[in-house]
Amino acid sequence: MNRSLPILLQSTSSFQTINPATAQPVANIHTTTPAGIDAAIASAHKAFPAWSATPPIERARILQRAAAILRARNDQLARIETSDTGKPFSETSTVDVVTGADVLEYFANLVGGGGMNGETAQLRPDALPKRLLGTFTVFTNCTDDMKIVREEIFGPVISILSYKTIDEVVRRANNTDVGLAAGVFTKDINLAHKVIAQLEAGITWVNTWGESPAEMSVGGWKQSGVGVENGKNKKGLEAWIRNKSTLVEMGGAVPTVFAKL
Repeated sequence: MNRSLPILLQSTSSFQTINPATAQPVANIHTTTPAGIDAAIASAHKAFPAWSATPPIERARILQRAAAILRARNDQLARIETSDTGKPFSETSTVDVVTGADVLEYFANLVGGGGMNGETAQLRPDALPKRLLGTFTVFTNCTDDMKIVREEIFGPVISILSYKTIDEVVRRANNTDVGLAAGVFTKDINLAHKVIAQLEAGITWVNTWGESPAEMSVGGWKQSGVGVENGKNKKGLEAWIRNKSTLVEMGGAVPTVFAKL
């Protein structure tokens, strides 16, 4: 990226944020108007084309630099956060700022560390429902060993991989340590049942995705989740129940093995 676009919040007023422990002012925060927010968002949108055209390695470097700045100023920012919110410094210095740096480094390693070496195509948001805050991204030319294929990278993204035989795709789909959900789309319902029966996942769908009525139990396999939720039978409750047996002696002899001791 060879140029920068300022994000300006036009403001004529401000308010003080107060230290809840000392009642002393921490900083003056500028306020803005709905029009000012719209202008800032429009300015941010103008940066998308330049950012998209920036090579992944350079984008990774930018994110890494941002993470390095956060880590270098960790204690300073943590003290401000503690003064502003009253949270203990032990938390703000080890969680709040650190987590922000971790997120930047995570995505930097993803784009710069071989996680996204496939051809990338971003779908335009024109035809998407207005309620969606982000557009979808499709990754093609992917391989089984890529991070974007093997790990949950979050966001509205999908990776597309080709296959030649059913046995091959089942083997590759099961070659993972997780097994939360899986789905099959086909006009051949017999084939769908054959494939679904072999997929190592706790909840599966045929020709749909994400639907889960309360009568349908949900539980992950392998390293996905612990226990089962929902379901008409008792499986959905067993994970939340501890059994306890109680015997009350009401004056009569109770025949047990201890009576002979």
